[in-house]
Amino acid sequence: MKVSLIASLILVSTAMNSQVTEDWVSLDFSYSHDGKMVVADPEDNAYTLSDIFYGDIYLTKRSPDGTILWTATYDNTTASQWEEASSVVIDINGDAIVAGFTNTGFGSEWYPVQLVLMKFSGVDGSLIWRQTYSDAVAYRGRHLLTDSEGNIYVGGDVDAWRIYHSDVGNAMIQKYDPDGNVIWTLNEDDAGERIAGIPSAMKLTSTGDLILSTNENALLRVDTDGNIIWYHSDITAGIMDFDIDPAGNIFTASQASYGVIPFITTDMVVEKYTGDGTFLWSDHYDFGNEEFSRQILCDNVGGAFITGYGDIYFDWITFHIDGAGVQGWTQIYDEHLNNDEIPRMMVKDADDNIYITGQGGPWPGYFWTSLTQMVTVKYSLSGDLIWTALHTDYTNTGSAICLASDNSIYAVGQQYAVTIRYLQDAPPVCVTPDGLFTNNIASTSTRLNWALVPGAFQYEVWYKKVTAAAWKKKFVAGSKNKLNIKNLQPDKEYVWKIRTICDTAGTDLLSDFSMDQFFTTLPLRTSSEEISFTVYPNPADQVITISLPDEIREDATLSIYNSVGQIIYSVSPENNDNAITINISSWPAGLYLVILNDNTGMMVQKIQVE
Repeated sequence: MKVSLIASLILVSTAMNSQVTEDWVSLDFSYSHDGKMVVADPEDNAYTLSDIFYGDIYLTKRSPDGTILWTATYDNTTASQWEEASSVVIDINGDAIVAGFTNTGFGSEWYPVQLVLMKFSGVDGSLIWRQTYSDAVAYRGRHLLTDSEGNIYVGGDVDAWRIYHSDVGNAMIQKYDPDGNVIWTLNEDDAGERIAGIPSAMKLTSTGDLILSTNENALLRVDTDGNIIWYHSDITAGIMDFDIDPAGNIFTASQASYGVIPFITTDMVVEKYTGDGTFLWSDHYDFGNEEFSRQILCDNVGGAFITGYGDIYFDWITFHIDGAGVQGWTQIYDEHLNNDEIPRMMVKDADDNIYITGQGGPWPGYFWTSLTQMVTVKYSLSGDLIWTALHTDYTNTGSAICLASDNSIYAVGQQYAVTIRYLQDAPPVCVTPDGLFTNNIASTSTRLNWALVPGAFQYEVWYKKVTAAAWKKKFVAGSKNKLNIKNLQPDKEYVWKIRTICDTAGTDLLSDFSMDQFFTTLPLRTSSEEISFTVYPNPADQVITISLPDEIREDATLSIYNSVGQIIYSVSPENNDNAITINISSWPAGLYLVILNDNTGMMVQKIQVE
């Protein structure tokens, strides 16, 4: 077998800025390998699914450094049939599940025969089991899911056929156990009617239910036992894709015609349903010509990203809507004058950045002027173009894309099933302070401490009584690692936490908060318990003298409050201050409190000024 691994030292791609670089490029065995899908396992190994027209299904595992670890294939033993790949997922054990189907016929028309479902060992690629299914009607397996118990869900179409190069069929879902045994099959509604259309998307909800859409008029929710919970069979425009937002609402993407003859155009359409199937709203989006939806992804805050294509020569159209369907930003990728530019697949990361791969311009500069390139772009949540990566050496179309846990990206091209690993500049990281402790705990004060964080601009400290609802906030310079808190209540439990504010060229980057820290202030001490200092004369009208304890702690403060709680005198005594004399001749007559506070508690004396 001949494998090409091209290091990043060889120029095979153009990045529009320094935020992404092509780490390596690895080819499958021939130009005829048609790249279909790529997924990454928890160790960031890449699994590329491909097939050869009139040939076999291939699955290739690569390590993060691009080394091919193994290749598995399925060659149907029936000479009159050939294989087509559809989907791959990694299960809870790290094994790879592959779905596809066999076809028969050659030339201008061919026809599906049976589902092919396989499990391969993630370690060495050996076949664990293989199942086929036709049941007297052709069955194409198209979509795959696996749950937390290792069960497998296959979404495909039965009564499958091809008419004038177009696929037709009715939806069917099968659930398999981890050993490949069928648990249940669903291909009819409760009235015994077929579920019309080829499955266009299939996803699991947070509760384990399954939602499936078709390209005709169906959207349905199915429980874990294969029972239909609700079913819409009246989606007028069919569904190209759907996604589920964090609240469980469903956003669908399709297209439909609007206007009156002769001014009819096709617009992208988005509809929203609740998790229980209640229709909420529908809206269409016109960009001045014919537009078609490709994919939709929900963001983290209730909105959605939609990508599709349109115009006379197709261009990429990507836009964002909020939860009410209000359109926000739009990005048009139009870099070619003589050919269609079409997005093929979109994914998003945890921060709501989206990544799209497909075919587009600019013209690579050789042979026919209609030639395109493999294009991969990244947009931010606010619609900013972060980077563009182009590849033209081995393919002119990006087919699939996935994200690895280390912030790298795997993209697969159509020809050679070429797999490319892109490296992104590491995002700035703001570190949470550690080394937290509380000391100098007194009746009404304490000191909070933490370890300095390199690059910190500020620290944000939150504290409150455990029983309080609202937090109090303090900001501390990045060069400081302690904070004295005063005006606390005696004998109360408090909680505090801290996070770092890192300044990144004027934009504040926040760390996560630390774990909660707890402390309890000391009870209030009075002179009746232990008289450690005295005030005389008392009453007084000219001068008072305060006799202090033999040892004064470094954090001690001596304060005098008037009858309305105002501080009228405050000093931090030194250890050698045995007594402090204060002129009170100008003080209004009344009762005053003299408070000596250190990290062991509070001592209080009362004086009467006449």
